[in-house]
Amino acid sequence: MSLSRRQIYDLVWSKPMNKLAVELGLSDQGLAKACRRYDIPVPPLGYWQKLAHGKAVERPPLEIARFDENVSVQVSPGVKMRPKPIKPEVTKAGGSEPQAEPTAEKIEKPHPVLIKIRKAFNRSKKPGEFAYINVSPFKIRASPLGAERVLSLISSVIAAAPSENWEIKPSKDGDWELLASGERVEISLAENAKNVPHVPTPTEVRESKLYSWSKIPEFDYVPSGELKFTITNASYLGVRSNWSDGKKQTLESVLPSFIEGVSLAGAALRARRLEREEQARQAEIWQLQEAERRRLQEIQRVRVAILKGQARQHNEAEALRAYVAAVKAKLGKEPPDDLEPTQTWVNWAEQYIQELDPLCKGFPVLMSDEEAYRNSWRYRDE
Repeated sequence: MSLSRRQIYDLVWSKPMNKLAVELGLSDQGLAKACRRYDIPVPPLGYWQKLAHGKAVERPPLEIARFDENVSVQVSPGVKMRPKPIKPEVTKAGGSEPQAEPTAEKIEKPHPVLIKIRKAFNRSKKPGEFAYINVSPFKIRASPLGAERVLSLISSVIAAAPSENWEIKPSKDGDWELLASGERVEISLAENAKNVPHVPTPTEVRESKLYSWSKIPEFDYVPSGELKFTITNASYLGVRSNWSDGKKQTLESVLPSFIEGVSLAGAALRARRLEREEQARQAEIWQLQEAERRRLQEIQRVRVAILKGQARQHNEAEALRAYVAAVKAKLGKEPPDDLEPTQTWVNWAEQYIQELDPLCKGFPVLMSDEEAYRNSWRYRDE
């Protein structure tokens, strides 16, 4: 469907956008997106209610700073729109240019996330109170009376996914997840509460008179209609995490900033994940290096223990040799009576010294790393 900016401006200020979209055969999200893209002001939240009660309302003019009011706006569900100037009609002698037959526009099926959110709102039994809906990646606290606006905002976020290189796909737990820069971004859309004077019920009045602890509340906390987007899992990274309705702005007007914020949050989450992975990698390297240091320390301890043991045995053998040599020297000075028992002892002592001295078994050999580490338990007391 092709309309000029002026035509759309006049239409959106003539009746609520959801009703207008139905009459035009469009989605209210697609129409709202066209208005944002072409700088067409739309009625703010509460405009039609104020108008119905005879209150003064302002209607901003159609600015022509960026687009002329006759610029053609192509509006079709799910299709990105680009400015197109209105081409003048070309007439030929004898008749006008034949016009193409209008084709029926294909209506896109709502995203499964939107379907689940709508069903959750429909199940709410108290339209004037908050409904709490958790459909990942969105956590919603809002009155069912504002369901259409909530769905429109979330639909705009979902529609931005392809151009922002996000992924909105089923998660491993059977829910949905929004991935920006490959990271899961979690979003809250909450309606603020406002205080209204509480009207006591007969039961409250009666119980307050009967029981001293029964107090009548001064205010009720009811939905205000003001919405707030929050990125709930990236606030600690120093990126912006809140966007909300204000006195001079609506959440719809700052939606491009929020969409950019989701991308920035994804990038920040990715940077933080890579930083943590690098920290974990460095910690693993340190642990491996520490384990290797302890292994080499154990190997060295075993080798030193063996060296000291060999030195002690050699020193002991040398001392025993000196003693046996002294015995033999004295034995040579004695008369040759019955020397057989002493000679037997000398033979035994020399044999024992031969077995004790490690040098009698050959030169020392350095024990291998594997064998030293495997036998480290044998030298705990060294």
